[in-house]
Amino acid sequence: MDFLYMGVASFVTAGAVSLLFSLLLKYFLKKGENSPVYVALKTFLVIFLAIIVGSVVVPNFWL
Repeated sequence: MDFLYMGVASFVTAGAVSLLFSLLLKYFLKKGENSPVYVALKTFLVIFLAIIVGSVVVPNFWL
């Protein structure tokens, strides 16, 4: 069960940060969401944050 909670917590945290990052990108770039740079940055950020949060933050601080 701990792994389930860790996965949910990591994806919720990564989703929140990526949402904030996408809003910042929208504000600074002022282009649509379909530009390749925007999509690549957002995808990379979600994957990177899921790995970092799932392996470092959640086991140390949430459990």
